Amino acid sequence: MSITIDGEVIEVIDAHTHMGGRPRRQRFEAEMKDKTAGRAFFNSFDAKQALDAMADGNVDTVIGFPMGGFSTEYDYSDQNDMIANAMKEHPAKLSGSAGSTRMWVKNQLLRRLRTTLKIWV
Repeated sequence: MSITIDGEVIEVIDAHTHMGGRPRRQRFEAEMKDKTAGRAFFNSFDAKQALDAMADGNVDTVIGFPMGGFSTEYDYSDQNDMIANAMKEHPAKLSGSAGSTRMWVKNQLLRRLRTTLKIWV
């Protein structure tokens, strides 16, 4: 899948791959507000789809991150977890980063606090 230019082998990396999906409420609201929204806005993209697209496009590695377009109250945990699991299952092919909002940070802190309190009690 890599390419060779002037005798040098270069890996092909897609550094902008949206992974995950959009929550149903967000999909409905977007559809109602903007009738011209493309189908891509409503798609989801998981590890299998990413790997298939990589094979079709001769891409060696992708860097995935959660889909955007949510309110500041959306918690990206579901998409972050999906991307993290995909990275664990396919470390040579998939890399990624986490999405965060104020709500995600709050939920992560609360989760850790609850775990810590259970240990102390």
